[in-house]
Amino acid sequence: DLIFTTKTFGITDMKEKYGVENAVFIPHGFDPEIHRPLEPGAEELAIFGCDASFIGTWSLKKEHWLSLLKENIPNLDLKVWGDQWNKSTAPSLQSSIQGKPIVGDLYALAIQCSSINLGILSEKVSGASSGDLITSRTFHIPGASGFMLHERNDESVQYFTENVEAVFFDGPEELIEKVRKYYSDSAVREKIRTAGYQRACKDHSLDARASLILNYIKQSL
Repeated sequence: DLIFTTKTFGITDMKEKYGVENAVFIPHGFDPEIHRPLEPGAEELAIFGCDASFIGTWSLKKEHWLSLLKENIPNLDLKVWGDQWNKSTAPSLQSSIQGKPIVGDLYALAIQCSSINLGILSEKVSGASSGDLITSRTFHIPGASGFMLHERNDESVQYFTENVEAVFFDGPEELIEKVRKYYSDSAVREKIRTAGYQRACKDHSLDARASLILNYIKQSL
């Protein structure tokens, strides 16, 4: 009766490819029982602590942007977690790649132990009309009380106020600039991190998304 998609461009794609007329967009969200503030101890800080991190599956775009970041700030303690990073051939990234995905409490801990959490979006794949505009990390990072530096587009900036609840960047050059800027200012990072967490709790939990789905169903009935 209804198909929900977490991609705004998915509505057009499904209509053009499959004739779907009953698709509705609903954003990703964070799970308050998983993506939540924890208290990392010395052991967790030793494993997950870093200046900046990216948590997500490998892609060529992500590898390119992260390798440029590391090449331009060679002393940056960067950690990269996720699937398929064995495909990376960038020499500058090899010491940063952790070689496995992290989920559940470990995911939330890694977000909190990283001074800067990077939101780099996947590029367009075959069959899609667009690359990602938001992703689950867009909400997981603030939900777990992490400071988020996220790729900017017209959609991603709708959910968190720029430079108040999250920081955004266009392309690898601004990514490098913003990492330099915010890593050196822990007070501003803390202020933005706190505001982002509060906004996530208010508007972007999976409970809030479930309410949207229920409202759509009630309206259709």
